[in-house]
Amino acid sequence: MKKRIFFISRQPETDHLGAYIFFNSKDYENYIFARDEDLQLECNNLKALFEKGYAKKIKRLDFQNYSFYYYPLIFFLKIATPFMRKILRKNFYLFNSYIFKFLDKILSKKFLNKFKNVDIFLDHNNSTRIKDVLLERLTIGENKIVALPHSYHYAKNRKKWMKAFSSYEKCWANEIYTYGNLHLNQFESYLPKNITKKTLFPYKFQKEWFFLKLDYFRKFRSHKVKELNKLNFNKEDVVVYLDSPFIQKEYSGKRKELLNSLKKKYFVIHVPHSRNFRPSIKNNCFMWREDICELIYRYDKFIGIFTTLSIDLSQFKKLYITCSYLREPDFECYDEIIGATKVANNQEEVFKLLKSQPNTNAQEKFLKKINLKFL
Repeated sequence: MKKRIFFISRQPETDHLGAYIFFNSKDYENYIFARDEDLQLECNNLKALFEKGYAKKIKRLDFQNYSFYYYPLIFFLKIATPFMRKILRKNFYLFNSYIFKFLDKILSKKFLNKFKNVDIFLDHNNSTRIKDVLLERLTIGENKIVALPHSYHYAKNRKKWMKAFSSYEKCWANEIYTYGNLHLNQFESYLPKNITKKTLFPYKFQKEWFFLKLDYFRKFRSHKVKELNKLNFNKEDVVVYLDSPFIQKEYSGKRKELLNSLKKKYFVIHVPHSRNFRPSIKNNCFMWREDICELIYRYDKFIGIFTTLSIDLSQFKKLYITCSYLREPDFECYDEIIGATKVANNQEEVFKLLKSQPNTNAQEKFLKKINLKFL
């Protein structure tokens, strides 16, 4: 079987990468590497792939990767890493990069020969970062190097996403997969000229992948499922607040005011963005730092600022309200323009819209525009 390597880093991107592996594993032997630390391999999506045999994990701190002369060092690092993570906190990844830089130089020939000239797939973050020593050593041959999507962009006013889109200028893969012309048009002008562009079927948004994630979340995180069961609220009385990854202090007062008002009428579940799982404002709402699939399956009312989760919510015919007054002006997203996602311009409109039903006709139109359908 032909070998393939997948490099992962950030949590949200494992969803797109994992779905690609799930639907495209036939005749391939897939290996997943973590870029920054082995703990990145422990997210539920990847654990599901490992357990079902769709992929194998390759840990950076694995004795098999090195000559036995270095076993004492690897043993020491395995023990020391959890303590260093607590001590260094924000500087832990920087510290780890120096450790990996040394370790990658002493990898055994057996390990390197095993992955010689294999196809390499990168999540977006890895495809735009400077190569580490391991990637340098693995890409010295005639490799096919593919950059996978990290999100499905469907913004009309792309100027507001300029910083995110401009990161594609640094993409060093020789192929990039996108979800079609609507997606590609958002950032095509930033791509290096020599890169080959290919259209990828949106596997991440397929029914089989969603329910695989849901099943394995309930298996690996059963205690969190029990927490939700204990809440004992009717779903009509629950509002899920989808937070922004951006702090934006100028909006923190209004965001806090909204949450406090919502808590008087609803039970609020606060979901920090999965990029860092850090809430943009401090509050005493029920905090959910887990996979969103369980909440999408259980509840019907969602409020946010802006998020590509509007695709998932439309697929399940959920009511999703974005608060335009809690973000910078001039954001234009197709789902909001056609009414698939409802827009509140002030707090009063939020409560008014919470009593409404989702516009399923608009949601169907939105999904059709991006080549998807209801699940």
